[in-house]
Amino acid sequence: MKYKWLIRESKEITKDFLHTAFDSRVIAKLLLNRGIDSPEKAKSYLEPKFYKESRPEEIQDLIKAKDRIIEAINKKEKITIFGDYDVDGVTSTACLLIALRQFTDNIDFYIPNRLTEGYGLNNEAVKIIAKKNKKACHGKPLLITCDCGITNHKEVKLAGELGMDVIVTDHHSLPEVLPDAYAVLNPKLLPGDHKLHFLPGVGVAYKLAKAILEERKGEVCKEDLLDLVALGMIADLAPLVDENRYLVQIGLEKLARTEKIGLRELLRMCGFTPQDKNSPTTEHVGFGIAPRINAVGRLTDAALAVRLLTTCDLFEAVQIAGELESQNRQRQSLCESTLNEAVTLVSEQVDFKNDKCIVLAKDSWHHGVIGIVASRVVEKFSLPTVLIAIDKEQNIARGSGRSIEKLNIVDALTKSSKHLEKYGGHKAACGLSVKPEFVNDFIFDFKDNVNKMLDNQNLEPVLKIDMELPLSALVMDLMNKVNKLSPFGLGNPMSIFTSDEIEIIGIKNIGKNGQHLKLTLRTLDSVIARSKETLHATSPQQSQQHEEVIEIASPLARNDVKQFEALIWNHNVNLRFNLGDQIKIAYTPKLNNYNGETFIQLEVKDWQILNDKSLENKKIKKEEKEIEIYDFRDKTQELLSILSSRLDSVTCFAEIEQKNHLDLKTFSRNKIKKAESLVFLEIPPDEFVFLDIIKRSCAKKIYFAFTQHQNNLEPQNLLKRLIGMLKYAVSNKNSIINETELQSALGINRTSLAYALEILVKIGLLSYEKTNGELNINLLTPARQNFLELIEYNLLVSELKQILDFKNWLCESDILQIEKMLNEHNILAKFISYESIKV
Repeated sequence: MKYKWLIRESKEITKDFLHTAFDSRVIAKLLLNRGIDSPEKAKSYLEPKFYKESRPEEIQDLIKAKDRIIEAINKKEKITIFGDYDVDGVTSTACLLIALRQFTDNIDFYIPNRLTEGYGLNNEAVKIIAKKNKKACHGKPLLITCDCGITNHKEVKLAGELGMDVIVTDHHSLPEVLPDAYAVLNPKLLPGDHKLHFLPGVGVAYKLAKAILEERKGEVCKEDLLDLVALGMIADLAPLVDENRYLVQIGLEKLARTEKIGLRELLRMCGFTPQDKNSPTTEHVGFGIAPRINAVGRLTDAALAVRLLTTCDLFEAVQIAGELESQNRQRQSLCESTLNEAVTLVSEQVDFKNDKCIVLAKDSWHHGVIGIVASRVVEKFSLPTVLIAIDKEQNIARGSGRSIEKLNIVDALTKSSKHLEKYGGHKAACGLSVKPEFVNDFIFDFKDNVNKMLDNQNLEPVLKIDMELPLSALVMDLMNKVNKLSPFGLGNPMSIFTSDEIEIIGIKNIGKNGQHLKLTLRTLDSVIARSKETLHATSPQQSQQHEEVIEIASPLARNDVKQFEALIWNHNVNLRFNLGDQIKIAYTPKLNNYNGETFIQLEVKDWQILNDKSLENKKIKKEEKEIEIYDFRDKTQELLSILSSRLDSVTCFAEIEQKNHLDLKTFSRNKIKKAESLVFLEIPPDEFVFLDIIKRSCAKKIYFAFTQHQNNLEPQNLLKRLIGMLKYAVSNKNSIINETELQSALGINRTSLAYALEILVKIGLLSYEKTNGELNINLLTPARQNFLELIEYNLLVSELKQILDFKNWLCESDILQIEKMLNEHNILAKFISYESIKV
């Protein structure tokens, strides 16, 4: 476990609230966990049309700023918009440019260079803007900051001295004294519980633009800016609550059908087209569009991004979008190399017993990416992290920091500010600059201060889990309801569930360097058993929890076998899972679309291995020799002559063809005997059954003696055979039949049997209950015969194809490939050639 798991307590759910939550206790609980505790709040949360938007004038100085901008337009005064180089600043700048350009041509913008100018207004930029203003012949120039300016007292004063009025629009933390500007717009001036308090820079710019557009009508209306608002808010990790949530909800819909050529080109590069039925999600923006815009701000010139978002020229849009794509690839490469270097330095320099933070400095790092890398380091080590890039040529070192929940990193910087040239940020992130000769002093002092601030605190990261949920309860209907809680982000996180009774049946490294892990999981929970337990609930809290299980289990009460793909991003290379491990996971379920098929995929946050197979495997490796494997796939008669003298030490696997040409006694998968030698006369249905048979047999020698397998897996024929077996059980076995025996008799696996049974249930032929692997069946007169259109039939066809694929592979593969596969699953195996056998 990487985290301490904190499962949120259940709260009372009223009938009215449940109805608002789509009559789902799962959704009701998720809403309550997010502070949505009344039907009225739930309605406005789930449906934007029920939310009452705040008026722009609720922001201090906004009307004053609006009037001054309209005055500048009327007097044809020069207007310059000064924006930040991140996505929030870029979208804020674009928002005001698009809104104002329809009223005046006397408008320009300026984005500082991150590497040479740094964040916010600077004196040189103010002088450059003032020099350009001299060419304007009308009135007093106007400078509007976007997403910056609140701490630029000297620069605002200089602008005034150079003849400009300054309007500051910003959202960052307030200084003790506000800059002496014509107007200061900052939602942090509002009470902490105000719906606009957490507006980011683009939100402030939008409210200002909206006020102007409501007074001065033009071709562009306020709705045309909502796509930019959604993009900037998501990228800036603004809390998606109250007004922010509302604006992103309607903004994402606008983004899907945006008329901005540049945005359309960016969406196309991210794989999203106007033909897609669904709107882009916060993940499309956060991991697709935003990094491409941020890349130019981090590495070159963010003004390119402003041009892209505001252009009406398709050729220019395609050209700039291509440049953003190229810069993003370079940014990814820099991040990867910097992260690797940082992790190496952590192992060399950080004392985890005493240090409660990580501070690293290097002169080869690129200042534009260290913030991203710092976030990755925090994810990996769960400690506040500051990374510093030293630029000896410019004689300056610039740092970026990211924090954990228990530390306000700006407060920590303040205690060490005597060493710094400049710093700023908020509780979770910061930026700083320091002279190279003071870097070591800063690191020592900062570490000391953080150690004191976090003294005696438990730094074990906490994972807040919404609720426990049987994995088999994850069906499309529930997922569609869960997605009604979107857009997800800070303040409205994706749901996290925990499930147990899960078995690993597939393990695969994925990603360019195999840095991610894909697991195939199979549920082991019995939903029927859980449903029966609800009848014995005692306390009101137990009753509610059990009612949740009944609600989600009822569609699956006949089919408690499901498989899921699960992903672990950037997993520890030392992490070893084993087939057959039973695990408990904390995860976020997501809908994934591949080749036109939508399916549920799990994003695993943390896990517990309940029966660690690795310890067992280590013991096996120490105590046992390699298993010898022999290939007699086309030499079965020779095999009989070899085994004839020691048949008492041989166990043979076969299920479909019990009578075999070698006239050997055979056993099914669950009745396989322990013996020195194991002979495969047939091919099992999948890798999991194959490996399980080998482990059950404890054999030292394995002989492959199967021939080209018989295709008994045509789905309709399979269903007929299954019906025949069920009828036999009703007539001769008191309607009781063992689930594993059914799998063996049909030569299929657990998943395909579950789909086949569900088909018979859906057509009205069968009902059954399951207890401890025994099926108590009841055959009915079917009301529906056409099962070819059932989704379970398609799933059965797909599953049977996978079985055939595995059989073909085992039948046709080179024996060394099979040896390799066994070794990968901790079964030490070595191929022995036929020629080397001494009879």
